[in-house]
Amino acid sequence: MKLSDELLQIDISAITNGADASSLISRLLGENEINMQFLWGVSLRGQSQAKCCVSMREEARVRDLVAKDRILRGKVEFIPSVGMLSLFPHQSSLRILGASLIAFGEAHLPLYGVGSSVSSLTFITDYIHLHRAIAALREYLSIPEEQGSTFSPP
Repeated sequence: MKLSDELLQIDISAITNGADASSLISRLLGENEINMQFLWGVSLRGQSQAKCCVSMREEARVRDLVAKDRILRGKVEFIPSVGMLSLFPHQSSLRILGASLIAFGEAHLPLYGVGSSVSSLTFITDYIHLHRAIAALREYLSIPEEQGSTFSPP
């Protein structure tokens, strides 16, 4: 299991005219040397959406950059103080995803984003509730006690 530092989530919606939201935010942040911890994007029926997370320390810069961008301005929602919890369920089935979603729901934890790759599942929730998320997941999954025990949000 891996836990992130405190992050700012950037949600971009309803980009049209052939522009790709993932490319737009990647370009803007890359040109300004701001690292992304997470990126998700989709394009359907001529509209593009994206979500990404950056360090909370970059919040003022990112808000300023987005406000100055003619395409992104007015199409971005910011969710401050989120955290990512990543699991690495080696050789496991999709049942882990289902059990994890049930755990978040039963614990009444907000879920702002979910991502997956060949080797990991990543959940985005409130940074301050990462401990609760770990406890909720332990109700359904076998997670060693030492994992997540050193995490202490402010």
